[in-house]
Amino acid sequence: MRGLPLVFLVGCAVDSEDLAIDPALDAELAVLEGLERVVAPPVQVLTLTATTPHPGGDVILVAAGAQPGETVGFLSSLGGVAQGPCPAQLGGLCLDLGADTVLSGTAVADAQGRAALEVAVPGSLQAGLTVTFQAAVRRGAQGQSSAKSNASVKTVGAPAWSHRVNVDGSLQDWDADELFATTSGGNTAGGVTWDADSLYLAYFHPDVASGGPQHWEVVYIGTADPGSINGVILNTQLPRLPFAASLAVRRKADGSYDDLQQWNGQAWVGTPNVLGTLGSSVAESGQGLEIAIPRDLLGTSRIQVVMAQVYEGNGFESTYGGVPDDTFVDGYDPNYTTSLTIDLSSPDPSAIQNP
Repeated sequence: MRGLPLVFLVGCAVDSEDLAIDPALDAELAVLEGLERVVAPPVQVLTLTATTPHPGGDVILVAAGAQPGETVGFLSSLGGVAQGPCPAQLGGLCLDLGADTVLSGTAVADAQGRAALEVAVPGSLQAGLTVTFQAAVRRGAQGQSSAKSNASVKTVGAPAWSHRVNVDGSLQDWDADELFATTSGGNTAGGVTWDADSLYLAYFHPDVASGGPQHWEVVYIGTADPGSINGVILNTQLPRLPFAASLAVRRKADGSYDDLQQWNGQAWVGTPNVLGTLGSSVAESGQGLEIAIPRDLLGTSRIQVVMAQVYEGNGFESTYGGVPDDTFVDGYDPNYTTSLTIDLSSPDPSAIQNP
């Protein structure tokens, strides 16, 4: 889903007067007009599913039943099902939405006829409000064979979890519900939290303070982008991952080097010494390490995460301090078997999502 427009669900304000787009809806839907097929496919009924919208988070809209390559429009309005507008671009097909209907975005259907769109939800949208979504495709001459989906009615949930961390190496401002035990046990921990701008990662381990240039802190992140189930090699250790990771953040324990590794479809490609640039930050204090990376790198609110300490010294190579604490047994080149699955749109912090 990365690369699709992350547009406002119904604008910044929640006033229906501010949301109304009168004849401009036809103009917005005109993006579909140039995509009309010479031979119209048979009319299909689209099926739309929507996640619960949380203010400050996003909602995922998925339409099934489209023709491969077809552009699907996703629309929304405040309130429940209504006898809605009948746009000329859809051949007069009447939508089941209110008068304040807006086009939230478009997506192209894949080979299975499935189109998906992530739409940002304004933080100002009030919990408890009703929002209705619908999908539509333009088909046939002048849109005369256009099709629409069911209307999906959702109640706006609680605001998305948000915690801005002071990146200073101290974990004192982290909540218990944002921290995880590690495979090494004892007084070690890893952490994941976020706000609207950044994903925050934390690590607490003796080797953060005492480790040298052959000790690494490594975090793998799965996003909506293509990824690899094979990690980045360190000396002779090449771990297998429980998900296809598209990003890896690595830092030597002495702070002498770090990089951001990105999967390009065929190999891991690293950008060295990236922490502290491009909106990222890093700080170490004693046994504590904190890293912030911009959420724009993720491209989605649904991510998977594993983290660990890696020692690459010849004869003593090992991987340990893994998060989650059941992902592997500390030792030489273990494969990760479990991961954290985190929804950055959820009202719940990371540890509540991964009990």
